[in-house]
Amino acid sequence: MKVLKRYIPILLTALLLLSASCSNETDSPSSDVTYNIRDRGPAGGFIFYDKGYYSDGWRYLEVAPNEIGPCMFGFYREDGTTNAIVGTSEAIGKGKENTKKLVAVMKDAAYTTSKGSGTTSEYAAKKCEDYTLNGYDEWFLPSREELEMIRNNLYRERIYNQFAYWSSSEESNEMAILLTHYFSEFALGVRNSQSYVLPVRSF
Repeated sequence: MKVLKRYIPILLTALLLLSASCSNETDSPSSDVTYNIRDRGPAGGFIFYDKGYYSDGWRYLEVAPNEIGPCMFGFYREDGTTNAIVGTSEAIGKGKENTKKLVAVMKDAAYTTSKGSGTTSEYAAKKCEDYTLNGYDEWFLPSREELEMIRNNLYRERIYNQFAYWSSSEESNEMAILLTHYFSEFALGVRNSQSYVLPVRSF
């Protein structure tokens, strides 16, 4: 009996470590549903990216079935006079973080011109954050690489119109990256030019 008691703490520790390891590797939701590229997602959009496994709470990226806009990217001025960059990424999996950063500083008042005092709430990141579809409201503006995956995996299906689309990736305090008309190539757009957005969600 004494020998058994001695090994109980060791067994419990091993079980806890095994449980934590499994949780970190899968991070999987309770649902066993799997999706293929171009399938309809839970919100009614289209699956355009599959990471292959769950981590950080998501595996798939789904894009809304319709574009919204047009709207501008918007300017941000930390001191009210000099345009600034927020510090965004172009990578897959970073669109959500980019959008949060942009909305956190621009709030409801992105500047509409490079030097003027005009503002608007109709800017790209805010339009995506405010978007809702079929009860889902956790949408964001895709990063450049996420937008590239939409182009690569969905363009052949001719799902969307041939507009120019904003990414959430800044290039400078004056420019942001967009996908040009007819899904042809990426280019730089002045932050107050008018383009469309494709809201994205991760799950």
